[in-house]
Parts: sequence; C-alpha cells; structure tokens
Amino acid sequence: MSASNTLLEIESLDQRHVTVGGAIVRTPMPTGLAARVARAAHDAIAQLAPSNTRPSLDLDWDGGSYRLTADETDSGRALADALGADVIVHRGREGGRLVVGSDVVAFCQGWPLDPGVPFRIGHGDVLRIDGRHVAVRNDPPQLPLVRTGGIALAPMPKDVAFTARFAIEPSGEPLELRCDPLLTRALVCLVLRHDAERPFDPTALTNVEQATLDWLTTRIAERIGTDVFANRVAFRLAASDVQTETWVSAVIGVGPVAGTAWIGTSAAGSAAIASALAHTSARQVASSPALRGVFVTMAARIALGRLDAATVAAVEPGDVFASSDVPWIGDAGWSSHGSLVLTSADSMATHVSLERDDRGQLRATLLGRTIEGGNDDMRIAEPREALEDDARPFADALDAIGVDVAIEVARRRIRLSEALALSTGDVFELGSPVTARVSLMIDGAPFATGELVNVDGALGVRVVGTGGRR
Repeated sequence: MSASNTLLEIESLDQRHVTVGGAIVRTPMPTGLAARVARAAHDAIAQLAPSNTRPSLDLDWDGGSYRLTADETDSGRALADALGADVIVHRGREGGRLVVGSDVVAFCQGWPLDPGVPFRIGHGDVLRIDGRHVAVRNDPPQLPLVRTGGIALAPMPKDVAFTARFAIEPSGEPLELRCDPLLTRALVCLVLRHDAERPFDPTALTNVEQATLDWLTTRIAERIGTDVFANRVAFRLAASDVQTETWVSAVIGVGPVAGTAWIGTSAAGSAAIASALAHTSARQVASSPALRGVFVTMAARIALGRLDAATVAAVEPGDVFASSDVPWIGDAGWSSHGSLVLTSADSMATHVSLERDDRGQLRATLLGRTIEGGNDDMRIAEPREALEDDARPFADALDAIGVDVAIEVARRRIRLSEALALSTGDVFELGSPVTARVSLMIDGAPFATGELVNVDGALGVRVVGTGGRR
C-alpha cells in the first residue's frame, strides 16, 4: 500500500464553514442530498407514469429478513418484533411507506427520517434503523422513475434546451434550472406521452411543450420544498435580475433516458439553502458513530444579576448574594428562567424554563437562544465596606466594569450526540436534586461556593468559600 500524499492542516480546519461561490456557508450541505431530491422528484411525477406491477418488498439485515407480499397491506407487529424497534411498513403502489416511532433513530441513504411521517422506500434503498443497516429489495426489481448521480461543481452550461427560473423564498435569491436536450425530451415525453421516435427539436419548443415543462418543474420544485426542506424555503417560478454565481451539475435519469441538469444560484442563495438544511445536517452529525464515545456536561444555571467588579473582588465567606427576581427555590412547585450550558463551551447556551418536581429534581424546557427580560436586579444582602481608592488613573475601572453573576444548581453528563439533537421545546431531565451547595459563577467561570438561603422570599446564596474549584 502506498503512502498517502494528503496533508491535513488540523489547526486551520473548521468543519462548520464551507465556501460556496465566495460566500461562507455556516453549515455544510447534508450527505445524501442528491438522492433525497431525486426521490422527491419521483414522488412528484410518479402518478404520470403509474406502474402496472405490484412487487413484494423484502427487507434484509444481519441475522434476519422480512417480506411484505403484494397482498398484504402492512407489516403489523411482525417487522417491529423482528427488528426490535417501533417501525411499520405500509403497502404502497411502488413498494412501501416506512413509519418510525418517536424513539427510533432512522435514516434512508443517510437522510434522517421524521417520526410518524410516512417515507417511501423502494428497491436499492439502504436504511439505518437504531444503528442496524437494512437493505430494501423489490421482487421483481422496480427502479425509481427519477434517478440521479452525484452533484459536482460545474461551469456555466451551454448546451441547454430548457431553462426554468425560480426565486428562493423568503430571501428572493435566484435559482435557475437548465436541462440538456436529452433530459428535456425525456420530461416532455413523460407528460405528453410522445412516441420516442417522434421528431423533437430542442431549439424550438412549442408553446404546449414549454407550458408542460414549466408546470412539471414547478410541481417538482414544490415537492422538493416540502419533502427536502420541510417548507423552510420555497421555490417560486419567477425571473430575477440577480446573477447566478455558482453552478452544479448532475446526471439525471428519467425512465430509460439519462441527461444532464444544471442548477445555479447566487452566493446568498447557496447560503440560504445551506441554512434551510442546517437542521438535517445537525441530525446527521448527531447520529455519527464517531461521537458515541464523546461525553459532555450540561449545567443548569440561574442568573442572579450584574455587579461591579469591585464588589465581587471584595466578596468573603459569609456574604450573601440575592436576586429579587428569583423566588426562593425551596418552595413547592418552584420555577424560574435560567440557561442550559454546555460546560466545555460556555458560549454554547440556551435559555430554559426550570421546574422543580415533587422529588426535588430539576427539569429544563428549552426555550431558544433569546428571551425577553432578565434577572438584572441584584443586591448584596450583607454589604461590606467599599475598597479605598488610590491615585491610579484606572482605579475606578473596578466600579465601571460589570460582571454577570449566576449560580449553577444542577449538572448532568450526556453524550455529545444527545446534546446536538436538543432543540427548542425539548424537555431535558437534569436527573439530580436541588441541593444546598452550589457554585457561584462570574461570566461563566466558577469563583466561589455557597449555600442556598431564603432572603425574604427571594433566592439567595451565602458564600462559604472562594476560589475556582467546583
């Protein structure tokens, strides 16, 4: 085996950024995008060329298999019991529709499947269901109506027979589809049922042919917006004055014919597309086997407010921090706003609603990155004497600089893949009771330990020791 000549400059590698058409796109495109687009296109036009056969559906995996015959309507509990996962396959005209339960992590050709949403599976698909690979076959084999090869960057196309111009909504950036003569003819024949031997001049499309292609590409674009982008963006047939800067090409097969399609957009359009697919990319990363052994610590913190640095520097054991905004934590049914922090990257935090259950344990409901208001009203219940000023010109900086004070009330260690999968609205069980001993944090860093106290019905913390150790 020859040695590789590839040198990876790890220090300069940033997997979260890719450059498309000169613009930085924050999230890479998800894997399997071309196959998912082709599947959506197939579903959009399958009714135009219905199949006359009704094949059986075979699912094979290491150590087992299951067959859904042409006469069965669904797999019932048999498939779920065989796989040990909450899944069911319903009979479809061209194979089956897979539905997975809320606790199942499933992918088709690398694309994440949404729980409870039927997903068409057919001959040649490879599924991953809770880490187990499952191959899908039709008997007799039945290929999809639309097939695609890989997507690659390409120069601006020249041998073009048909062009459709779209606007990416809501940004309004342009997206242009161009088809070569072979693909153009295949699409026209699919809809108008033209004889393959009929003369066809791609340089002079008739009004009927042009209208047919406009209708068909619009239908496909709508289906792609729904199935691939989950309606985060939409594609509206419209001309644009913005110049397309980036082109990609792919070989597209429609029935027995294969041709080439080009898709072009602006740098901002590329960024809009990548942003709309960011959730899918994150789900793919979260399920990576490489992350199964990586653990992180999530901490629940409550902001007490903001103090000047001079006051914080003078803190000694016995002092009490209190916030009039946060009620005393010991009361039954206590709740408050706080943040859930990834402790190895304190900038990665999200606002949460904290609740204390009957057992004294905390539960955090994710609210998102921003929240109205805040716990800014803070006081020292037992203030100490102020520091003496001196003649230094920046001595007043301690009074001018403010720091954010918070307490860490609970933490839990989880897999990194679980943290990546968290989204707004999820409930995160911290799994630890609220205790009297907490960490006091200054701008996210621990500086003291304390015990929770009730200060006239408000949450307070009495300092019992200073230093950065938790």
